[in-house]
Amino acid sequence: KMSGKMKESLNAMSGGENIEEEDVEALRAILDNLLEFSFQQEDLMNDFSEITNSHPEFAKKLKNQNILKVYFEHIDDSLYTLSMRQPKISSKIFKDISNVHYHLDESLVHFADNRFNIGLSDQQFVMTSTNNLAYLLSNVLNAMQNPTPSSGSGKGKKKGNSFSLPDIIQKQGEMMEKMKSGMKPGEIA
Repeated sequence: KMSGKMKESLNAMSGGENIEEEDVEALRAILDNLLEFSFQQEDLMNDFSEITNSHPEFAKKLKNQNILKVYFEHIDDSLYTLSMRQPKISSKIFKDISNVHYHLDESLVHFADNRFNIGLSDQQFVMTSTNNLAYLLSNVLNAMQNPTPSSGSGKGKKKGNSFSLPDIIQKQGEMMEKMKSGMKPGEIA
């Protein structure tokens, strides 16, 4: 019995063929968060392109950029957990996570130093890396849901729900806890 449970656990952690509904739901939650983060970053980038550091809204926009940085740390935790369970994509995930963190930090510095063009460029890099992650996860999710090889192009799905980022992060946190508990040895899924 114990040997069987260990094999299941190792198979799940090594990216084996055992795909659980939990993984699909967690992946969807992470993907939703990445998309929401990207849209909010784009809105903020557009706002920064229209102001200077003497604008009355500057401090508020800078604070919003910092809030987005904190939100991404929650997404980062989930991506890290996912990459541990899907080692085939972990190096790609880590590369883009590093890029997002680096450019989020740099954007804050550049805006504070009144170097708006460089700060806007940093925000664009954040969006590019975030969208790379979303694209990668979308492909993984598609492969998990449709295990047979398909040559068709991706079908875009638009969700009409209007969750705020904190609500999504809370749901993602719950899914992440389920994923973590699934990795504990000897636990029945």
